[in-house]
Order: sequence, then C-alpha cells, then structure tokens
Amino acid sequence: FRAVMASHQAEVQSLKLDNDSVIEGISDQVLVAVVLSFTFIAALVYTLLRNEHQNIHPENQELVRALRQQLQTEQDASAGDRHRFYTDMSCPVCLQQATFPIETNCGHLFCGSCIIAYWRYGSWLGAIRCPICRQTVTLFLPLFGEDQQDATQVFQDVNDYN
Repeated sequence: FRAVMASHQAEVQSLKLDNDSVIEGISDQVLVAVVLSFTFIAALVYTLLRNEHQNIHPENQELVRALRQQLQTEQDASAGDRHRFYTDMSCPVCLQQATFPIETNCGHLFCGSCIIAYWRYGSWLGAIRCPICRQTVTLFLPLFGEDQQDATQVFQDVNDYN
C-alpha cells in the first residue's frame, strides 16, 4: 500500500510541476531557450543590415573618394584665404608676430600659446570671452598645419577647447 501511495504522490508532484510552467505542455527551460534564440537571431540580423547600410557601394566608392578630395582642397584653400585676410598677423596679447596663429569664431587672431594660456589660466568655467571684443569664443580655428614643428601640443590644446 505504501508503494502505491508513494507512486501516486510522485505523479501528483509531477503534475504540480507541469502546472507551474508559463505555457502548459512546454517547460520553462524550452521557452527560455526559444526566446533567447530569437533574440540572438534578431540582433544578428539587425547588426548585419546596419553594417550593410553603412558601407559605401562599390560603384560609388570612386565618387566618394573624389568628393572627399575636393572638400579637402576647398578647406585648404579657405585656410589660405584667411592667411591673406590678416595683413600683419600680429597677436594683440603679446604684440609679436603670431606663432601658431589661431582665429576665434569672432574673427580675431592670436598666438596659439597666448590664447591657450588665456583659457587655461583664467577663471573660466565654460567658454572664454574674446580679449578684444568680449564675445563668447565657442571655436578656435587653427591657421597652421599640424605638420609644423612643435605644433602638436597647440593643436591638441585647440582640440581640447573645441
């Protein structure tokens, strides 16, 4: 009799376990595996489609390269025009010829080291004010090439400010 009771209790226990699943007849472990599989496949498909849209089509690669080269040429020419705009290239802070000249968004020209020192050692919480016109300086425009000797630190400071 005890053996029969024990087997009935085991059946009742297994039925209780089956009733606790989210979907009747399917174990929770199978459901978790299916959901994780679908999530992984969806993420993989999304990543592949996103990467496909970010790549330049082979037919357009030459056009994109030519356009990038044209934009770089125009940008280099405008930097040369700014050099011609300033007649004396003198810095109003140190009153010397501007070394590593930087133009502010308000159009004033300073030595890179002078305007960086003004920014670093002033009590500024945000953007500085132009020493000439007191307008907020939101952008430094370097008028020198990064390839010039000793320009790396000034160029890095300009990038830090911008």
